[in-house]
Amino acid sequence: MYESIELCNVDISFEKGNSVVKNVTTKFNNNQITAIIGESGSGKSVLGMSLLNLLPEYVTIEGKAIYQNSNLYDLSNQEFQRKLGKEITWIPQNAKLSLNPMLNVRKQLEEILSYHDPKLTKNERMEIMKKALHDVGFSEPEKILKLRPSELSGGMAQRVVMLFGLLTEPKWIIADEPTKGLDAVIRKQVFELLTLIKEERNPNMIIITHDLPLAYHFCDEILVMRQGEIIEKGTPEYIFFESTNAYTKRLVDSIPSRWN
Repeated sequence: MYESIELCNVDISFEKGNSVVKNVTTKFNNNQITAIIGESGSGKSVLGMSLLNLLPEYVTIEGKAIYQNSNLYDLSNQEFQRKLGKEITWIPQNAKLSLNPMLNVRKQLEEILSYHDPKLTKNERMEIMKKALHDVGFSEPEKILKLRPSELSGGMAQRVVMLFGLLTEPKWIIADEPTKGLDAVIRKQVFELLTLIKEERNPNMIIITHDLPLAYHFCDEILVMRQGEIIEKGTPEYIFFESTNAYTKRLVDSIPSRWN
């Protein structure tokens, strides 16, 4: 059974007295896709990264992030990777920079599978990788496995990086700006892939994004962040059409093409 992630009075600072995330209390419900929107510097990505122990050691985190009766912030890196790394996964922005330029796709996928399930045989890993590549739209997975990142197009690289987050069949996916910097064609491909993941694998998702059309059309709930605080939450219909919050209205109105 999937479980929710509940944040209680979370405060994150990079230096004393300067909080990037301020006293956030909210709940990410299971069987739901939640978008976190807000201007750059609002604390969206920092909050998401904190849930996977991806922030530098010098960052101070106060409060709790409760998942499966554990506070994620109390776990060591090793405990997190072993206990929860398979269940909660991160899809980073900038696919090309997220891939190891020295290794082909097969070796990078094998590293993930070997870490989380060392008992798998070579043939079992190969079958899992080929099926996973096929599931995200690659008609010839054997060819893709041989390619290095420099040989992948932008859309192909984005799909491979998203596959990294899906390979272990996680219960939660946290995607950081999955459509940032993409042209219209690749953005459409990523949206279709996210929809496929939603329909076929049914994980819970947190989508951190500036892409308001994505938040509106794809997500069940939207959190609005400003200066480290959640100032509003609600359904896409409420946030886009009914909110009376001045900041939320300015944010929504800043994207004239939001319905594309």
